[in-house]
Amino acid sequence: MPFINANEENLYGFLDYCVKAKVQGIIFLGISMTLMEGSREYFYKKPDEHYPGLKDKYISTYRDAYIINSPNNERLTKIL
Repeated sequence: MPFINANEENLYGFLDYCVKAKVQGIIFLGISMTLMEGSREYFYKKPDEHYPGLKDKYISTYRDAYIINSPNNERLTKIL
């Protein structure tokens, strides 16, 4: 999730699990997530439960976007 766990440490951890599971390939569409109408409103309520103030950051950054890219998308994509 942008601003929470879209970072190098988690990406390398994910890739390590893929190696252990003998994954043959990964379909990669970017370090992002999609928020459809309805799920977006639910999602925007949740961050403040564990990360106070993050809801406002999400709303000001992404507003009503369907695809929300991590601010680290470009850097993390280079790792893959």
